[in-house]
Amino acid sequence: MSRRNQIVSRALADEVRRQSELEQLKRFVRSLPAFQPDAQIPPRFVDLLGRIDEAEQQSGSRRRG
Repeated sequence: MSRRNQIVSRALADEVRRQSELEQLKRFVRSLPAFQPDAQIPPRFVDLLGRIDEAEQQSGSRRRG
């Protein structure tokens, strides 16, 4: 890969990463049916998914702050 391609590739990766952290995009993705927990998932797993969301939020605020 040429030096220019490496720079462009890194810039694209940085931009995708930046956009994936935007709250507006996160809200949009959560609204999509494919990203909603299935009602048939056992409550134990729904609880675990909630704990993962909380951990991600705490991790994100530590990273930014």
